Amino acid sequence: MIPKLAMPLLTVALTVVLTAGASARAAGHDDLISAVPAQAALVVAVDHAKLSTHPHYGDIVKLLEDQGWAAGLSADPTSPLAPGKAVLRTVTFRMANDAEGAILAGKFELAAVEAHYKGALGAGFETGEVEGRRWFSIGKGMRAVDVGGGRLALVDKSVATKVAELAAGKGKAMSTRGDYKTLAKQASKGAPPVWGVVFVPSRTKKQLEAKGSDDIAQADKLTFQVVGSGDMTVGLVAHTKDEAAAQKLADGVNGKIERKILGSNALRLLGVTALAEQAKMIVKGKTAVGSVKLTTAQVGLLSRVLGKVLVALK
Repeated sequence: MIPKLAMPLLTVALTVVLTAGASARAAGHDDLISAVPAQAALVVAVDHAKLSTHPHYGDIVKLLEDQGWAAGLSADPTSPLAPGKAVLRTVTFRMANDAEGAILAGKFELAAVEAHYKGALGAGFETGEVEGRRWFSIGKGMRAVDVGGGRLALVDKSVATKVAELAAGKGKAMSTRGDYKTLAKQASKGAPPVWGVVFVPSRTKKQLEAKGSDDIAQADKLTFQVVGSGDMTVGLVAHTKDEAAAQKLADGVNGKIERKILGSNALRLLGVTALAEQAKMIVKGKTAVGSVKLTTAQVGLLSRVLGKVLVALK
């Protein structure tokens, strides 16, 4: 559902268009973000009601399932949590330790969702209560927590208590962070169907540096958005400490594009090299900025071959 924080920035840019979620007036973005822990390192907001009108929406959801980025959601239209049908809005998040979750809103019936997982998991199905909120298992290490207000949280069990505490009015939500509010305002400008904010943890920076990617580790924060319902534009802004850091970051990303994608015969045959050329970043003050314009057909192509692109970028 969400790109790994340690992935190169280009990977984030390419995956954002294909890794999101969404809601009608069941609950708005503010309602959903209020159930996300303030410690989250990545937040992605998706409007499935808008995104589901895309001709290649089915390919996009299938990609999410295949990559393990859509825990609890399913491309099966008969699922009680089918995105675009039952699930209309999602805010997904990832903690610095990679624990993840999603807050859903839509037209699903909680009893039907629980019955579905009870039947699917059999003897492995469990239920319980935390902070006065009912939860039930949805898979190995994952729980669904009823956080009220028409919202359902699908989360790693390690953060289930945090989410339940927020629903009970305890703890701090992402919506209380001033730095998040500033970045979210930028990313959500124009009400795009997909947008997000990333805070790059020091742990991730150290991992990148240890792998020789200190250029990529210059990013402190990222914002991105996907605009369009047929043809789409993916925009990414990486925030750094100064202009020199932004230049180092842009050079690193652009070098990876040259070596890993433009230099790959396999990816050239798949037809993605032209898109990668677009993705090269430029420096604007303390930020490195990149964007990719996709035709409707290219959105479908990328959703089908993105797995191979991600392998090439590692």
